[in-house]
Amino acid sequence: MKWIIPANSKIYDYEKAFSTYDQIDWKQSANYQVGDIIYVYATMPVKKILYKTKVVEVDLGPGESYQNPEDWIDKDGFDKFNEVKRFVRLEIEDYVDNEALSLDALLKNGLNGAPQGPLKVNEILSSYIEKHMSGQVFPDEFKEELEEGQRITVTVNRYERNPIARKKCIEIHGDSCAVCSINFGEMYGEVGEGFIHVHHIKPLHEIGEQYLVNYEKDLVPVCPNCHAMLHRKVNGKTLSVEELKKEIREK
Repeated sequence: MKWIIPANSKIYDYEKAFSTYDQIDWKQSANYQVGDIIYVYATMPVKKILYKTKVVEVDLGPGESYQNPEDWIDKDGFDKFNEVKRFVRLEIEDYVDNEALSLDALLKNGLNGAPQGPLKVNEILSSYIEKHMSGQVFPDEFKEELEEGQRITVTVNRYERNPIARKKCIEIHGDSCAVCSINFGEMYGEVGEGFIHVHHIKPLHEIGEQYLVNYEKDLVPVCPNCHAMLHRKVNGKTLSVEELKKEIREK
């Protein structure tokens, strides 16, 4: 099942929340099921679908849900949230700011009115929305095969997977690899246009629970090969972007 739910930026700072946390708890005001897709519609003044999320848990009680009061613009809204008895947990899958997903465009493609609460999405509207989402899914981890047949795993952190962080990083730094300079659009044409991974410079052990990513200083665009090398440890250490660039120049 697919749904649309409204989000009001005058009450809740949803952009900050989706940028900061792996998952967000939301009021469960419909019969959502695990695996359902929920599109988040930003109300006035934005009036667009901005996020695609997936339901990962349902029927959470007050003691099982979490919200940071600092994410709430309207403190009365936070108090009302704490009175909710049932929550759904959402995981962000995609983010796009596209006029094709504006209210006017949605009304011409199957939406019956501005979302005031949870709305089920029919197949026609769903196809239209998916057509205009970015559709870029990136791996949670890289796996390398060693000569001996053993396998090691290089974990990619949530800031590198987060669609909002990715978009902001690419807006600032472009979509060419910061290490080897490859640009997939130039190399492969349309099929490679806009494709790039994003690397988080700050070591994971230095990141606290309330850490807010700096899109300009903390993130850099990198190709998958360089990304894997930046996460791979040699003698217990990982290489910085500059150190890996030096390795390539001197090889």
